[in-house]
Amino acid sequence: SLQMVEMEVTSSSPPLLSSPEWSLLWQILPWLITPLVLAIYLYQAKLAGLLADAIRMLRANKEQDEKVRKLEADLSALRAEQRLLSPVNDFALYFKKDRAANKLQEQYDQAVSSRSSSTPSSLLLLPISKSIVHLFSLALLNLTPQPAAVCIPYAAFWPFNGLLRFPSVFSSLAESRCDELSTEVSLFVFLYLTILSVKKALGK
Repeated sequence: SLQMVEMEVTSSSPPLLSSPEWSLLWQILPWLITPLVLAIYLYQAKLAGLLADAIRMLRANKEQDEKVRKLEADLSALRAEQRLLSPVNDFALYFKKDRAANKLQEQYDQAVSSRSSSTPSSLLLLPISKSIVHLFSLALLNLTPQPAAVCIPYAAFWPFNGLLRFPSVFSSLAESRCDELSTEVSLFVFLYLTILSVKKALGK
């Protein structure tokens, strides 16, 4: 019977998803995630730069790094020894050290150049990092239904009302309290426009 089918469906649902605690968490989660996503969005350039640096460090050749560090230490020690000598009183030894330091400097410059060429190009790595940060923020934003923060008259922003519901541009927001004469403004858009207005008011 229909009643038995309903009982079977209800009993087959995971107890966690149907618990009051989970329902409360599901309602609160968008209000926690949305400010986090907004912060990522506002600082995505800096975050992308940090991500690019992290990838570059992971991809760097460790042997080249070790070689550069050794050459740098040897060059520094040789220059220190040279500074203790007088170009007049210790003419021969001073310029012998100078020639050795110049040769070591060339090896150091070559090692640095070789290390730089073995790492991913910054021109390519930075756009990729920006895309990763952007896609991550979008995925995080769509993890839970976006709530409606406020309602405004439908004609106030027509015909771009759908943009006010971002990321739910083509559908209504969850838990909307707006009537047919109003349009919803998502929590993300509301917070974003609020921050822009504050910055403009403060002249930043």
